[in-house]
Amino acid sequence: VFGEAIIGLLVLFGFGLRSALIAGQLLMLLLLAGTCLREQWNTAGTQLIYVGFYAALMATRRYDGWSLDRARRPRAVSDRPAVTP
Repeated sequence: VFGEAIIGLLVLFGFGLRSALIAGQLLMLLLLAGTCLREQWNTAGTQLIYVGFYAALMATRRYDGWSLDRARRPRAVSDRPAVTP
């Protein structure tokens, strides 16, 4: 429970976003494996949806603009406003 809460907060605030998303995916896959071993198929279906959300978050991570990681990252040259004489 504490691991889930910590990973959830890291993803929510975007601190160590890539690592937090990978940890969340691994945690969900472990939970999904346990659920399948217990043959709780309704719960497994719901957990597969969560795994899909983690995959979508990982795929769209490059568009991140509001996280703590983005605030700590130096701005790229193309992000800076153009200087006019």
